[in-house]
Amino acid sequence: MEKQSEIVLFGTWASSYCTRVALALKLKGIPYEYVEEGLTNKSELLLQYNPVHKKVPVLVHKGKPIAESLVILEYIDEHWDTSPKLLPEDPYERAKARFWANFYDHKLLPSSFPVIKLKGKEQEKAIEDFSELLKVFEGGLEKDFPGLFQFSDRETLGYLDIVVGANACNYKAFDEAVAVIVNPEKHHGFVSWVTALKDCPLMKETLPPHDKLVSKMREKYFQSPQVMPSTLSIMLKGKEQEKAIEEYSELFRVFGEGIEKDFPQRSPFFNGDTLGFLDIVVGSNACNYNAFHEAVGTSADLEKQHPALFSWVTALTDYPLMKVTLPPHHKLVARIRTKFSLSPKV
Repeated sequence: MEKQSEIVLFGTWASSYCTRVALALKLKGIPYEYVEEGLTNKSELLLQYNPVHKKVPVLVHKGKPIAESLVILEYIDEHWDTSPKLLPEDPYERAKARFWANFYDHKLLPSSFPVIKLKGKEQEKAIEDFSELLKVFEGGLEKDFPGLFQFSDRETLGYLDIVVGANACNYKAFDEAVAVIVNPEKHHGFVSWVTALKDCPLMKETLPPHDKLVSKMREKYFQSPQVMPSTLSIMLKGKEQEKAIEEYSELFRVFGEGIEKDFPQRSPFFNGDTLGFLDIVVGSNACNYNAFHEAVGTSADLEKQHPALFSWVTALTDYPLMKVTLPPHHKLVARIRTKFSLSPKV
């Protein structure tokens, strides 16, 4: 058994992403040290361990940091390869679990944000949109994982129980702080699953206190400014757009320095032999950056500010496989303008 001091979790009590990691560590019986972070006054250690996102959770194992809750869960499951396992053994079952975890994080949860910002009829429409996505999520889980919602029939928490339960078990706090978005009559299977998860002793001891969380949500959602994603903020005008471009450029700098730091043995920048993981992930989007700036009507001049990154992107764009796979430039420009209701620049 490893010493507690060799495993440190940097988190904040109200974050469901941090709750996920705490649940996984406790479930596997892994002793760890917990460091509470104040997110308006982040510690130097947190900034050192997660210089890219500057967010929690961060798990530090023997001095090596791992960030992002879903990444941390898989690290825990792979490194401490003991029962209980979080993910299924079968590769296809694992793939399905990852798919729905990503759907939950990148589709369902973000669809609740408009509910926070809007009022009246617009908020009602946002709640309907959220409910429709929840219906898709609920139906998908019932199809791919029959019996998942009958948690009382199982002995221990699994991957999706942790990913969803760490957040969804707090839905009544959201209802109280913001608005009722989960209708038990419409989503009986989902609510019965979440209710059973809340009664799990490990979940009970790890979830934040209800009243304290309600107060935190009200403070966060109604007293703090909301931040727009960096790419979308470039569509602003005038001084706001200039500031957004500066912030976007700073994120490019952090990204470039981060991957050079994390891959010192072999440059992650394209070397002309074959495409790798980062080449595919980054190139399939970044190789279209000229289309974005043409559609939006900006010139961020990023090439001069980030020569290493853009020499990489240029090389990727010229790679034959990338060339035949990327969408046509002019067609993509038109698509971006249509999607974001932009007018051609004349």
